[in-house]
Amino acid sequence: RIIAVELDEPVTIREVVPEGDEALEQAHVVGGRIAAAYLHHGHGRLVAFDLDGRPVFEVELPGIGSILDLAGRRQDDELFVAFATYVAPPLVLGVRMRDGRVRPAPARTLAWDPAEFVTEQVFVDSPDGTRVPMFLSHRRDVAPTGDVPTLIHGYGGFHIAQSPVFKPEWLAWMERGGLLAVAGLRGGGEYGKPWHDAGRLANKQNVFDDYAACVRWLASS
Repeated sequence: RIIAVELDEPVTIREVVPEGDEALEQAHVVGGRIAAAYLHHGHGRLVAFDLDGRPVFEVELPGIGSILDLAGRRQDDELFVAFATYVAPPLVLGVRMRDGRVRPAPARTLAWDPAEFVTEQVFVDSPDGTRVPMFLSHRRDVAPTGDVPTLIHGYGGFHIAQSPVFKPEWLAWMERGGLLAVAGLRGGGEYGKPWHDAGRLANKQNVFDDYAACVRWLASS
């Protein structure tokens, strides 16, 4: 959640944006509004609030990715967002805080076309019924079935969310027709503290059960 503290009377605390179901990663005041970056099933979601906490708009980000950083000053008209995906190095987006309009900042020329790849998200049922989020990334002409060579990555620990990130070796795998699967196992930070606690100490077996369920799902798809 986001709170306001009166500097002249620090014992007075006012809740501005209440706690919700999604993990709040960072917040920034730009253009007289609050930009709040959330984790939505492990990937980035950006919402603008007025200073009184009233939601104004949700920013339409370019697909499934991660919000790495927010930058801008209180008086600026535009918020700058560092945004990462599985298929391209981080790019910078400019978000007009008046209406949420998004423009990409000038980017480097790449030797491949990110539009030739697609990232989607599925949910896998673990043995105890828990829904585990998993990203699937691949070339557009590749159907993600159990017959496709698959590289699966998963991690559940230390409150670390498995959000989209660019790795050249993963891109090379996808360029050659492979499927990349990234699972957000319990123990990570995809859904805040309860998700982390569900995969640690006496609950550690859940991490391995989640991973095994994702492997079985991929093999049978």
